[in-house]
Amino acid sequence: MCIRGFIGLALVFASGARSLAEHVRLDFCSTGGSIQDKNCLTTGFTDRLPGTGGLIADCDSNLELVTTSSLLRMTSTRADLNNAVNLGELEAVGLYLPNPGTQQITIQALFRGVQLGDVMSNQLMLYAAKSNGDHVRAGLHRSAGARGYALTGNHDWADDSTWGTGVSHLHYFDNGDDVLLTLTRTGGKWQLTWENLDQDNTQANPLADGASGQYDFPWLDNEDLYVGVHYANPRTETNYTTDIDYFEVDVVPTPTSLVGLIGMGAVGLVFAGWRSLKSR
Repeated sequence: MCIRGFIGLALVFASGARSLAEHVRLDFCSTGGSIQDKNCLTTGFTDRLPGTGGLIADCDSNLELVTTSSLLRMTSTRADLNNAVNLGELEAVGLYLPNPGTQQITIQALFRGVQLGDVMSNQLMLYAAKSNGDHVRAGLHRSAGARGYALTGNHDWADDSTWGTGVSHLHYFDNGDDVLLTLTRTGGKWQLTWENLDQDNTQANPLADGASGQYDFPWLDNEDLYVGVHYANPRTETNYTTDIDYFEVDVVPTPTSLVGLIGMGAVGLVFAGWRSLKSR
């Protein structure tokens, strides 16, 4: 089934506090949203990371909706979010989340046949962002010595925290693998987890599945956010292509919100139902 809308449950408390539960899943088996692929078909994504992609045509040549296989084929661009280089051509499609407060967020995507090449700094990542200078991005990364995973928080154009699997010359994935990436905010802490679905590689490399450390990025609290996928080859003219099987976002009410619902008493319980994704 192709899902292109949010299911929402708004909890409104006597104090005026509000907590919102939302879920969206893009399965790429039909069109929707506002971001268009190279054939001018809508992909389900509605927005780009603010301040990026301004030079990309409305019919984006880096995106191809393959409805017969329910995939979105994505091609990287030579751009560098970390150093604000060529942001007009940065490929960073996503969805808009209107101020989820400090609630739990899960962003997940399944990538088929990942291609990162072997040039340092190539990256295929999930992101959550207030702006192009205030964000967290996490996922597949080519370091100086190995293909691995990384998580970076960026605040006012400066790295706040950077974590990576290192340059141990141990490859955590192979080009062509299927990889499931999940970026979560739980209890105010952001974390990346990954699962390599390629059985041969998983057996050969016990570190194929794992998780990053947990990091606090308070500048992303109580802000409108954009969440999505970012794909770049900052140091080479060679572009790479990977298929996205699905992209999914969940926003879950915090436990304190649920306690408030019981303790203070709700003055309203509003079921938002299906509603169309919209651009900011």
